[in-house]
Amino acid sequence: MRHDVRVPGRAGFTLLELLVVLVILGVVSALTMPLLGPRLEGARLQAAAASLVTLAGSGRYLSVASGYNHELVLSLETRRVLLRRSDTKAVVMARHLDKGVAIDWIRVRGNVHKEGGTTMVFHPDGTATDASMTLRHRQRTLLLTLDPASGRLREGSLGT
Repeated sequence: MRHDVRVPGRAGFTLLELLVVLVILGVVSALTMPLLGPRLEGARLQAAAASLVTLAGSGRYLSVASGYNHELVLSLETRRVLLRRSDTKAVVMARHLDKGVAIDWIRVRGNVHKEGGTTMVFHPDGTATDASMTLRHRQRTLLLTLDPASGRLREGSLGT
């Protein structure tokens, strides 16, 4: 019969050593979080813009491919965006913008909407409604413009 015989000595970390490591990690985290905060804000805004650009691209593609108008329906209050076929109102895709990201205003055919919602239309010939909008997350703002000739939604900076 064999018995495990342990040599007296250190077989691990002491509680004090673990606490020192945790304090060091806490200090490093506290120093780096203020540096990462603005980047995270920008990432949320960019993700929302990318989602809208993707939906608009899908709307343009579906209109050209199917021969039917498609609409991008935006709600300022709920931050919900729908892509639907114009004639049947059948929803093709739906998205909610990330929490904290808001649509400040939408301009469609020269009319500015600051509440409610509005619709942008994509036509089978690849054109679209003349429109633009601003997305905001805290102090950052991003301008999205729908080019009526090409039907493409493009992003540009409006300021920080």
